[in-house]
Amino acid sequence: MTSGFAYHSKLIWLFHVRGMSPLTSDDEPPASVGTRLRNLDLSGRIAIAIFSAVMMAVVAVGYLGYRKIASIAIERNLVTLDSTARIHASGLARIIENTTADVQGARFTIGLSELIALSRAPSQTIGGGQTLAQWKQRIGARLASELRAKPHFLKYRLIKPHSYRPLIQATTGNY
Repeated sequence: MTSGFAYHSKLIWLFHVRGMSPLTSDDEPPASVGTRLRNLDLSGRIAIAIFSAVMMAVVAVGYLGYRKIASIAIERNLVTLDSTARIHASGLARIIENTTADVQGARFTIGLSELIALSRAPSQTIGGGQTLAQWKQRIGARLASELRAKPHFLKYRLIKPHSYRPLIQATTGNY
């Protein structure tokens, strides 16, 4: 028996000895699967049956184990995800509550009324003993120090009414 597959010669020899040669000569017709199985001896048939049964059992156990693990893992992940979302939501709620309190407290900032009066009336140069630039600098410094104390804030802007342009703007520089 000659073969074009030199490195598979032992495997081909094994099949040839067992009666399952995949290589056929030109003068003999190829054997059907049923003929090949009938030509096997009892140990070959038992080996194939045991291998098939073991593979089916492995596939069944693997599939059922996967389904069980998947249901447990998905449930645990959902619980973890839910608790993490609740923690983040409560943290965001606190930040929003604190921001609301900061906005309400900013209305009573010392010098804010003088700043607004000086920005509305450009002919007036001094309000409360300081100029418009001095009030902007003073209030801007206060807002910048508040931003350093509150890392979750990005910027403060005091906006002119009716024009919606920033009168004072303080940023953290992190964006």
